[in-house]
Amino acid sequence: LDTIKSRAYRTLDIDVMNDTPARNNPRVTNMVLIGVLASLLHYPVEDWDKVLIQNIPPKFVDLNREALTAGHKLGREKAAALEGGSGAAP
Repeated sequence: LDTIKSRAYRTLDIDVMNDTPARNNPRVTNMVLIGVLASLLHYPVEDWDKVLIQNIPPKFVDLNREALTAGHKLGREKAAALEGGSGAAP
């Protein structure tokens, strides 16, 4: 991690397993990280809803939506902390 930090423009330390719904279900870790990435690219989390519905079995949509939303919020908060802001989306 130190090597990455020394070479990267900026990095966000995100504890996916403890700060998100992934702590209860590691299978949604990927969705949390997609939410973080979406927030950093300024994609509204609502835009992903159709993707979830089309690609995830119905019984898992709510769990994945929760993970995506948590990741999106976490990404905004971490990015804002780096920039000294409030965490609000642009």
